[in-house]
Amino acid sequence: MGSKSSIAWKVAGVAALVASAAVVGGAGVASAGQSSTVTGVVTCDTELGEQVIDWTLANNTTSFMDISGATIDATALTAGSSLDTSVTMSPLLNILSLGTSVGTSSASGDAVGVLGLTVSVYFNQNDSFGTVTGTVTLAPCEAAPTTTVAPTTAAPTTVAPETTALAAGGGSLPASGNDSTLPILAGLMVATGGGLLLLRRRTVTN
Repeated sequence: MGSKSSIAWKVAGVAALVASAAVVGGAGVASAGQSSTVTGVVTCDTELGEQVIDWTLANNTTSFMDISGATIDATALTAGSSLDTSVTMSPLLNILSLGTSVGTSSASGDAVGVLGLTVSVYFNQNDSFGTVTGTVTLAPCEAAPTTTVAPTTAAPTTVAPETTALAAGGGSLPASGNDSTLPILAGLMVATGGGLLLLRRRTVTN
């Protein structure tokens, strides 16, 4: 009888010990989840004049992790604003142990201060939930100055007047102005021995 009671007590004791280990193990996984990290890298988009934050969640647990949401916290900004209130992370489900999930958000170019991201996660291994938070510090970011190119003005083109040479033995002379003492009736070019002969008629007075 005593031996049966002893065996029953031992079995109960082992069951209690196993149950206790499961609870401790579950708490350990959840606690390890808090060691997961959210980090961000800020770059300046000079074309848009915005600050772009690339977020990374690192699953530092031994459990698969799912993401149920990622919320921006802009309450610590002293100037400017966040252009997003949440971040779409990828992947969202079955993030492996030591795996990562990434997402992007933006803030105004004049945003100054601390911007935070809180990611809500679910640990598949022990069916528990948790959050992982990270922050970045923002500084003013200015758009690149716009360069204006002056229009190019082409210089006016000057066309030289055409000159026609008179060949010996032919052609015509251009008309000249009136001559009160020697009016020109006609300009006639006659080839005589390779020279030019200009005939004019004098006015005969009685």
